[in-house]
Parts: sequence; structure tokens; C-alpha cells
Amino acid sequence: MDLRDQLQRTLGSAYTLERELGGGGMSRVFVATETALARQVVVKVLLPELAVGVSAQRFAREIRLAASLQQANVVPVLAAGETDGLPYYTMPFVNGSSLRDRLTRGDRLGMSEAIGVLRDVARALAYAHERGVVHRDIKPENVLLSGGAAMVTDFGIAKAISAARDADGAERAVTTTFTQAGTAIGTPAYMSPEQISADPHIDHRTDLYSFGCLGYEVLAGQAPFAGHTAQHLLAAHLSAQPAPLGERRPECPPGLARLVMQCLEKEPGRRPESAREIIRVLDTVPASSTAFSRLRNRLSRRQRVAAFVLSTAVLAGAVAVAIGPWRPAGTGPRVDASLAVLPFTNIGGDSTKDLWADGLTDEITTVMARRPSVRLATRTAVDRYRGRRDVDAREVGRVLQVRHVLHGTLWPVGSRLRVQAWLSSADGSEVWSDTFEREARDILATLDSITSGITLAVQRRVLGAAAATPAGTAGSVRGTSDTAAYELYLRGQVLLRARGNGVRRAAELFEEAIARDPRYARAHAALSAALEVLPNFADTTFQEVSTRATAAARRALALDPTLAQAHGSLALASMHALRWAEADSEFRLALTLDPGDASTHMHYGRFLTYTARLDAAVREFGRAKSLDPTSPLIGGWLATDLLLVGRRAEAFTEIDRALELDSTSVPIAFMGASLALARGQTARARALAEIAWRPMGVPRPSPWPAAVAAVYAGLGDREMIGRIWRYTLAAPRSRPFGHSSLAMVALALGDTTRVLEELERASDAREFWPSAPMLISSPLDILRRSARFATLLRRAGLDVTVFTSPTGGRPQ
Repeated sequence: MDLRDQLQRTLGSAYTLERELGGGGMSRVFVATETALARQVVVKVLLPELAVGVSAQRFAREIRLAASLQQANVVPVLAAGETDGLPYYTMPFVNGSSLRDRLTRGDRLGMSEAIGVLRDVARALAYAHERGVVHRDIKPENVLLSGGAAMVTDFGIAKAISAARDADGAERAVTTTFTQAGTAIGTPAYMSPEQISADPHIDHRTDLYSFGCLGYEVLAGQAPFAGHTAQHLLAAHLSAQPAPLGERRPECPPGLARLVMQCLEKEPGRRPESAREIIRVLDTVPASSTAFSRLRNRLSRRQRVAAFVLSTAVLAGAVAVAIGPWRPAGTGPRVDASLAVLPFTNIGGDSTKDLWADGLTDEITTVMARRPSVRLATRTAVDRYRGRRDVDAREVGRVLQVRHVLHGTLWPVGSRLRVQAWLSSADGSEVWSDTFEREARDILATLDSITSGITLAVQRRVLGAAAATPAGTAGSVRGTSDTAAYELYLRGQVLLRARGNGVRRAAELFEEAIARDPRYARAHAALSAALEVLPNFADTTFQEVSTRATAAARRALALDPTLAQAHGSLALASMHALRWAEADSEFRLALTLDPGDASTHMHYGRFLTYTARLDAAVREFGRAKSLDPTSPLIGGWLATDLLLVGRRAEAFTEIDRALELDSTSVPIAFMGASLALARGQTARARALAEIAWRPMGVPRPSPWPAAVAAVYAGLGDREMIGRIWRYTLAAPRSRPFGHSSLAMVALALGDTTRVLEELERASDAREFWPSAPMLISSPLDILRRSARFATLLRRAGLDVTVFTSPTGGRPQ
């Protein structure tokens, strides 16, 4: 008796077999009418060679999970049974054709239709995967087209066969390409590398690879490795890279091409996280590409490189002509891998828990900072959004120049902690959100757990394929298990970033944290950083803080050699001690360990300016600005050095931006006044000079107020210079810059003898005097032939030849 007759006998009067359809890879397929409901169904009977070792009873039991799938894009299983030892199952008859039929006709799908089909398949996968069902055989034959929609059939069949095999025959071939009889379980053209290698831990990501193969064929007209033999196909899936989809179909939107190629990654962790993620991307893909992307896709790799070089040059020229902004070549981060982690907000009403929100923000930022492929907005830049719940991701993206924005709220509820996090795109759309609720009895462990959940999700969405492995755990980067020490550290960091009078208190808090946990490396590094900037905000000298700052930095590095902040502190300590070579080396080490630290780039730019390496300084300030576009101080330094190298238009643009950010800051007002004078804006120069010169009863430790005398010299206002001189001379000495400040005012008065005397006294007092008179600036040209000036340069370890040249190192 043939199979059809046997099957009809088994089905009895419940079904009437009508005809046989073309079989699939695993079964013979018949169309039948279900008598009770007068509806058509298909009956699929496993091929005899495939059914060897399969328990029909267990097959029926395993297929129940697949039968539970009820979704519009899933063809459900209706029933299962056995006929003459062969398992069978029934499904609704879909009146239409398979995707394979459509592709075989050579009638390539239009882009809009193709995206629709792929979206429907992804919806089916998402639904099934979320219920624990993996298909394992996604291919055009298993996608049915009907009524303008796509439906996926045979969900869970491969797994059911696998689970129903007996111990002797089953697991040898379940996830490989062929059984011993040579029949495919899974189809070679669409099989994932882990299926081919019989990985026992196959999960939903195998379907995502097959989806990539299917998507490639739908869009390109042929599968990724079409034309290969079965064995060559297996090898290609394991090791070969398919031709870029954009080359095969130039009009394919770039976002769609990237998605399909990402699905074809060999490592499961480099594929999209889930079918839901695929749907999200598909929902944002336009049905057509731009003329530029079509042209780009048609070019060979070598042609694209050449075109990129040419177009970059043309674009740079066009931008320079149109708007004149400066952007350092080769320093800009990838736009699609940039992130601002805004301060999380405590909304629970208990302000003592604000530190928990700060801790969560700090841990997320620190973990994400270990991803070198992500550009993070600096902590200083995001502090402006502290306490704000009405965050507009579009504004943040524009101001901080990032593609993604992460923000959230923290709400202590009894003994539990609830955190809600949102990841938004800079276009305002929500990319991801989730709520985390944990017991908060051990707050550090709680923060670690929530941080891990958030950072893993964010990495996958910001980095995509690059987020295969975690960047580190929050606990490993926090560096202490002492809750009180950690809270002291967090409070100190907020004060340190705010600068001003809070720096001294920040240093005290770091010391308290260290007293609680002497092995707290990050607290030692933060202490060294606070001490090295303290003379700018308090009446102490660099010499007085140097020993403590250096000891703290070296202790930090002994505990954790990867701490860039400690190397940055050692660089500043060496620079302030006029040990220029050591400073250069430490700056480079710090930037190697953390190239995304805008503050270190800025300080290195200052160092390069003091040593007359102006072109390199401009590049460093440019890098700092690209990392922290909201810092007026970075913009001011960049503008100053651009003027020194003769790039006047760019300098004026940069200072205008810096003043827009903060025109009340003393250093920014001074820099703005200097550049206004250079561009002939005397009224503006005077107004800004008034801001920079603020007699407050005692001189500030900073030399900026005295430096403004140079602006008044340019304005020809000797009366104001005399006022500044009398004030500076009569006021108590500001010990970090006392003699240096007098030298700058004397220079504005034209008293070269007094200038040299005060610089010699500054050198004797071990002030960091080269930062005050700006040795490369033009007012000092009058001293360059002086033997006393050359002696001062030698004492400072500076290049005498450069600074005694007519322009002091400025371009001719």
C-alpha cells in the first residue's frame, strides 16, 4: 500500500485527501478537506528516512508547543498523529504561493514589498522566540504569501524531530546538515554556522542567521553563497563572507543592507539581539535609497575609497566656504556610536538617595567608557541636565553632538529600588526602555545588578554587532565594596567637576573615602586630580600640593595601572614642576588609556602651547572640543591658538561660540576680549575686559585678571592699566601667581626691567610662571633679545632657540 492510501486509512472519515503538493525537505505534503468544518488543510508526513528513530508519540508531545503559537504571521499546527510508524501533522491550507515560487519566477520583489515580507517573517520569529520556539529551518519554501501578507510555516518541526529521536540515532544529526540517510534537517543554503558545527547550545539566533540568508536572497535575487555545492555551502557559512548586499542591489537602503549583513555575522553575539530588534530597524527603513547610496553601492571597494577621499576633500572645502567652522581632520568619532549618559534623577522624595542616582549614573558611564568604540559625552557636559526630568533628546543630541541619549529615574520604594531607563535617538524616537526593580538592602550590589542590565542593553543598541561581550561589570570598575567610601567619592566628583571653591572640599571628601578604604584606587586618582587643580582656586602653590598629588597618583596606579586620571595628574604635576619631557610622556600615557577624556586633551593642548608646539596644540584642543562641545574653556583655548597660528576666521568663530556658552567666566571673558581686540572690535573688547577684571577685595589665584592689562594696553588705556597695577601691587600676594601677575601688568606698562625682575622672582618662588605671560604671545617679542630672558628660559627647561626667535615660535 502506498503512503497516500495508508494515510487516508489512518485519517478515516475525518479528512479526505485530495491531491499531493510538492514535498518539503522533511515531508510529503497532501491537501485534504476536513469533513467536520469543510475546510482545506495540509497534511505533512515525515519522510521515512527522516523518521528513523523518531518516536511518534514523543513527536506529537513535542509538537504541542508549536501548536500553541497563534499569531497572524504563523501558520499554526492543528493536529499530530502517526500513520504506519510515520509521524504526521496537519496545518491550515494557505491559499497562495510560497516565497520560493515567487523567487523562482524571476519576478524580484519591489523594495517596499520585500521590506513588508521581511517584517512579517520577523514578526513571526519574534512571537515564537518569545515563547521558546526556535524554527531552525527558515527558508523561502517555509514562507507563504497570501492576501498581501507573509506567513511562516513548520515552526518547531525540526526541534520536535530532534527531541523525538531515540538516544542512539537522534542527537548525532539533529543540528547538522544531513542525517545518516543523507536527508537535510535544515537547508544548507540557509543554515547557521552553529547548526553546521552541531553546537548543543543553539538558540533563537540561529533563526536570525537564516533570516539574513533569506533577506539576502529576497533583495539580491540569490542566496549569499549561491552556486556552491552542499559541502562548499557548509564551508562558506563557517568561514566565507558574502558579497556586500549593497553591491548586489544598489537601490537597497543602506540601513536595510546593514541589517541583513549583520544577521549574517558568524558569531551569534554579533547578530541583532532579537527579532524584535530586527522589526524596530525595519520600521525605520525607507522603501527607497538615495541617489548617492545607489551610486556608492555600484562602486567597487577601491572606487569607494577613492570617491570617499575626493568627496571628503570637496565637502571640507564647501563647508569651509559656507560656514567657516573648524573641525579637526580624523578626530571626529563615529556619529552612530556616541552616547550621553544623563544624570539619573531620584524621584522618591528622599534627598539622601540622590547619591544612589549619582552612583548609578557613575557606574553606567564608567562601564560604557570601557567601550573604545563609543564616544561618551563628558560627565562635565551632562551635568547641566542634573535634576531635569523634561529631557528633550533632540536638544541633548544637538548640544552634545551625540546620536543616543540615556536617561532615567530612580525611586526607592520601601526596601526595594525601582529604576526606569530610556534610551532615545537624537531624532527624539525611543530606542529602548525598561524597568528594573531590586531589593536594596545591599545598595552596591543592587546598583551593580541594575547597571549590568542597562549597559548590556545599551551596548547592543548603540554598538549593534560590536556589543558581543560585556565591557566589564560595574563592581569591577567601581573599585570599592564600602558604601560610605563610594558615597564620599561621588560627592567629591560632583564638586570637582563644578570647580571653584568646591575643589578643596572635593579633595577632603576623597581623603575621607581613602581613610575608609585605603585600597580605593579611583579615590586616590581623584584626590591627585583635585590637588593638581587646587592652586587655580585656592591660595596654595603647585609646589605645596605636588608631593601629595604625586603620591596619590602613584598609589592609584599601584592599585590599578589602568587609571588614566592618575597619569593625567602626574602629567600636570610634572608640567607644573617644569619637567616637560616627563609631562609629555604622562600625557601620552593618559590619552592612550582613555582617549575620550576631553579634560586631558585640553591640558595636553595647554602643555603644547607652553612649549611652542602650536599646530599640535590646535589638534589637541580640537579633539577636546569634539569630545566636549559644551566647554567654553576648551573653545576659548582653541580660539586663542587658532589666532596664534594665523587662522583668524576660525579663531573668531570659535571664540563667539565659547562666549555664547559662557560670557561671564573670567578666563573666557579675557580670551574673548583679546580676540575682539584682534578683530578690531574695541567696544566689545572693553566690555569683555570689564568682566575679566573684577576687583573682589583680594586678587584671585588665577592670573587671568592681571592678564587683562594686555587688552587695555591694546586699547591704549594707560589709566586702567595703572589702576590694575596699583591694585595688584597693594593687594595680598596670590601665592600661586603673585609675581607672575605683576610681570604681566608691568609688560602692559612697557616696563621691561620690572617684567624681568618679577619673572625672576616667580622662578625663585617656583611659580608656574610660563603659563602666565604666555611666552609665545607677541607682547613678549620686546624681550626676546634679552640675555636675562634667555637665562629665565634655561632655568625653566624651555627651548631657548625657539622662544628667543623674533616671533617666539609663532608662524612667520
